[in-house]
Amino acid sequence: MNIDIEVIAASGGLLKAVKLQVASGSTVESAIIQSGLLPQTYLDLAGLSGRVGIYGRLVLVSQILKSNDRVEIYSPLIADPKAVRRARARVLAR
Repeated sequence: MNIDIEVIAASGGLLKAVKLQVASGSTVESAIIQSGLLPQTYLDLAGLSGRVGIYGRLVLVSQILKSNDRVEIYSPLIADPKAVRRARARVLAR
């Protein structure tokens, strides 16, 4: 039996989405591979730990998918948001 899912990846300010049918019991990792988004986003599976989620909740790549899940591949942060806010506050305080 197949289930419908969606894989979404953000890269360079662009959002790419692929709707797929995968076999029941498929993992996040297999869905990402099947989506073809991995080469387009310049990521590798070894570096995905802590950077994938389902509907905004971080999951492991070994997570089993359910029907209508949306797998999200998160881009690495360029800068620490707290450090950016602190720097902006220092500039405004002057």
